[in-house]
Amino acid sequence: MTHSESRSLPWIRHQLVELRRQLLAFEQEQAALLAAVAAPYRASARNLLHFSAFHRHNHPGLQLALRQRGLSTLAGCDPHLLASLNSLMAVVLHLCGSRDDDAPPNGSEPPISLGQGHAQGASTANACWAAVRP
Repeated sequence: MTHSESRSLPWIRHQLVELRRQLLAFEQEQAALLAAVAAPYRASARNLLHFSAFHRHNHPGLQLALRQRGLSTLAGCDPHLLASLNSLMAVVLHLCGSRDDDAPPNGSEPPISLGQGHAQGASTANACWAAVRP
């Protein structure tokens, strides 16, 4: 595979599909841990698992290939990682001429959204700090 082929839209699509598969697989591996989390914090815990899975692996070339096409590099999307990945995949699938049903399944619950990620992060941080204040 040449350098230009490795950075094609189908290559990007494959990388994103595989990345998403890894995030959801890690969530499934940690299902017992996730089940032990109190319901109000479960969405944040799921996102934390996705964050951990994302940062367990290097994604060589993916960020650059996305940036070269004017697409999100997933930088700064940690509070809503799976939702951002899903949105990016939808764009790439469209650019590749793929149908929506080519997209992998979402998993058991919808991912935390952009707004939810920031709001829940702030709420959780406030609750944590309130617990340690005298």
